[in-house]
Order: sequence, then C-alpha cells, then structure tokens
Amino acid sequence: MQLSKTRTIDTVTAEIIVIRNETARTIKNGIIEIGRRLEEAKEMVPQGEWLQYLQDVLGFKPSTAQNYMRIAREFGDGQIALDGMSSADLFGDLGYSQLVPLLGLPEENRREIAEQNPDLSDMSSREIKKLVEDYKAAEEAKKHAEEKAEEAAEAMEAAEKKAEDAEAAAADEAAAREAAEARAKELDGQVAELMQKLKEKPVEAESRVVPDEELLEQARQQVQKENEELIRQAQERAEQASAALEKAKNPAVHQVNFLFQEIRSLSDRLSDAAGKLREEQPETGAKFCGVIGKFFASEGSKYDE
Repeated sequence: MQLSKTRTIDTVTAEIIVIRNETARTIKNGIIEIGRRLEEAKEMVPQGEWLQYLQDVLGFKPSTAQNYMRIAREFGDGQIALDGMSSADLFGDLGYSQLVPLLGLPEENRREIAEQNPDLSDMSSREIKKLVEDYKAAEEAKKHAEEKAEEAAEAMEAAEKKAEDAEAAAADEAAAREAAEARAKELDGQVAELMQKLKEKPVEAESRVVPDEELLEQARQQVQKENEELIRQAQERAEQASAALEKAKNPAVHQVNFLFQEIRSLSDRLSDAAGKLREEQPETGAKFCGVIGKFFASEGSKYDE
C-alpha cells in the first residue's frame, strides 16, 4: 500500500512564491517584448494614426503603450553595470505595476534604490511609488544643501577678497598719511626758513618794501592749517579702511548679514504675493496677512532678548 505524501504549509508557501515570481517574470518579459514591438510599429503606422491604431487595433490606452515602450527601453536592454548587475538581476522579479513608478528615475537612481531595498519585489506599487517620492525629495534637499554650501563658499571667498582689499586700502591710507605728515613738516620748515631769512635781511633802500610781519604770520598759519587738514583727512580714511578690514575679517558678521539679506528678499516677495492675494481674495488675503504678521512679531521678539 502506497502512503500519500504529506504536504506542509511551508511546502505550499514555497510553491506559491516560486509560481508568483515566475509569473511576474513571465509577465514582465512579455511586457518588454510588447514594448519593443510597439516601438517598431510606431515607425510603421502613418503619421497622425498612432493613437487610433493603439485604441482600435490593440485596445491599448496611450499611457499604457507609452509605459510598455519605456519599460522595454529602460529594463529590457540587459546592460551590465560596473557592479556586475543587470536590470534583470535587480528588477527581474518586479511586475508591471511595480516597474511603472520607477520609470520616473534615471537608471543610476533606480539601481541605488534597488541596492538599498533588497525586498523591493515584496513591496506594493503604492509602497514603491512612496519610496520613489521620498528618494526624489531627499535628492532635491541634498541638491539644495549643496547649492547653499556653494553659495556660502562663494560668499566666504568674496569676504576674504574684501578683507585683502581692505588690507591693501589700509596700507595705502597709512602711506598717504605718512606722506602728508612728511609734506607738512617740509612746508613748516620752508616757512620757518623763509621767516628767518626775512628777519636777518637788512633794510635796504627806501625803494625796497619792508616785509609785513603780520602778513607773513598769516601765510604761515594758513599753510599750517592746510597741512593739518590733509593729515586729518588721511587719518579719517585710514580709520575707515581699518573698520572695513575688521568687518571683513569677521565671518560671523558676514554670515549674519548674508542671511539677513536673504530674509529681506523673501519678505519682499511674500509681501508682494500677499498684496496680490488680498486684491483677488480679500477675505482669504486678510487671514493670511494676519497669520504672517503674528509670525514675524513672534520671530522678531527673539532678537530683543
């Protein structure tokens, strides 16, 4: 008497998984082959009759045909990547509905998702769609952060250049001040020498004009006054250059100023948008403006502490 073979839940489950995977693989391969032939047919159908051909002859929606062709192009080439994995290795167990959300990504991004999620074939199309959306959002955030970092680096480079210019300006102003002081001393010496010569020169014939001591003193004072003004101006320019240098050397000051300018720009754009909204929808615009006003008032109080 032959004993019947006992089947367990593990055996049945394993068979279901094998059949499911084989079915999905067969369906996917069929979609790829259909997509390739749709690409071929599109070249043969007369211009302007493609949609009618899809609907009347094949019963396909244009979006379905487009997906079939894209799946054929992006998952059916069998190309091997640098890691030795082909599209079939990574996505061979995925069905049509699971592949469609992945069409919105470049191949390298799809491969990255597949490598990070080895259970991709067990996910539903909705889960894969959510995975793709999260991946895109993360990539966009990463790109934005890189752009901001690049802007910060450029701003820092500009600040360093400004500091170098300020240092050069300070050196120029110091040199100008020294030159002005030297020139002032030289003029003072010339005036003193002239005064001494006039005092020592004997009075000659009546036809000679006797020097007026008061006029000479006024001339000397005028020259001295002009020299003092030159020195004052040179010192003022040197102080301004020094202040600019200190400001440029302080990256925290530059960072706060940079972010403050960004906030002012965004605030202006928000104000314009809110104004347009109030013109088009007064009630809604008023509500938004009230919320925005409270927000700015609350945020502003942080800087008074």
